[in-house]
Amino acid sequence: MENKCMICGREATVRNIGADALLFKCSSCGEIAIAGRVQTALLKEPQEVLSKLSRLLAEHRLESNDKLFLVGGGEGRQKDFLLVDYKELLKHYPRDTAEILDRSLLNLSRMVSHPSHEIQITEDLKEVFFAENGMPYYTFAVSLQIGDS
Repeated sequence: MENKCMICGREATVRNIGADALLFKCSSCGEIAIAGRVQTALLKEPQEVLSKLSRLLAEHRLESNDKLFLVGGGEGRQKDFLLVDYKELLKHYPRDTAEILDRSLLNLSRMVSHPSHEIQITEDLKEVFFAENGMPYYTFAVSLQIGDS
């Protein structure tokens, strides 16, 4: 079993849970379980879908302590997990630049305990800005004087 997150491709701890589900502990996506059928479906999805899902999971990691279990339908709770249909989750992706900017700023606010605290913006945080690469958002962060200069 490869020790990589199947959503974002970063290093992760991976272990079997249940009959066919895998639990991923990823620094970006958080702690997520993925049902066997969903794993198969995700392997068939284009990279763009996985990238969007990665960004949504990174945002979720900042805003909630809930561990997600990606399933192929239905919602609810199962033990320590919030059951989420990954296709429904994708419907919450920002629709335009204004929404991306709003949600990026909200994600930034979740990363600090006080507004005057410094935030180091690195490539590793690109998902919380809904960015394919970190450079445009790094430049934006520097202009706000919250990143490295």
